[in-house]
Amino acid sequence: MPGTIRRVTAVATACVAATSAALLSTAPASAAGGWDITPGGNFTATASPWQATDAGTGGTLSCSSLILRGQLLSGVAPTSAIGEFTGATFSNCSGGGGAFPLSLSLTGVPWGISATGYDQASGTVSGTIGGLGVHLSGTCIADIGGATPTAAGVSFTYRNATHILTIGAAGDLHVWNVTGLCLGLLNSGDSIAPEAFDVEPPQNIVPAG
Repeated sequence: MPGTIRRVTAVATACVAATSAALLSTAPASAAGGWDITPGGNFTATASPWQATDAGTGGTLSCSSLILRGQLLSGVAPTSAIGEFTGATFSNCSGGGGAFPLSLSLTGVPWGISATGYDQASGTVSGTIGGLGVHLSGTCIADIGGATPTAAGVSFTYRNATHILTIGAAGDLHVWNVTGLCLGLLNSGDSIAPEAFDVEPPQNIVPAG
């Protein structure tokens, strides 16, 4: 009987260890030791074409291209702060399927980039972009920002294998301060879902250590 108990205990212990290992391999990882970034430096994030849709009205904003410019630290970033967005180029922007031209510009730059989580199974980094804001001017005037008019930031995900950046992945981008002749295109407070961006040169961002 004692031998049987020892064998049962050993099997149970092995099962617990195997289950724990499986959970650790699939659970999102933190990066207490910072981030290892390759190659880092100057980068662009491009959507061509770019389109954003107001979830409440179905109205669309579009540009033939939207190119975000930024900088990332190279090598090991010791904290969650890994870089920033510094500017953008918007080309041929309009609202309502081309019904009227719009001018778009960034507000609050630079936008700080903070990486806070990592899913090892998909190689995806998650975090926040601080201070994000886009101002629309022309016939229709509005602002795109966070979940409230004064929100400090929005979420992002970046997948290393595809070098695709998604901003506002949790639905925390909204439109605010709508004035002018917007023809029912936008409503203040509505959520807005942008398209993803292709990052060049491709970046590899993983927990350090």
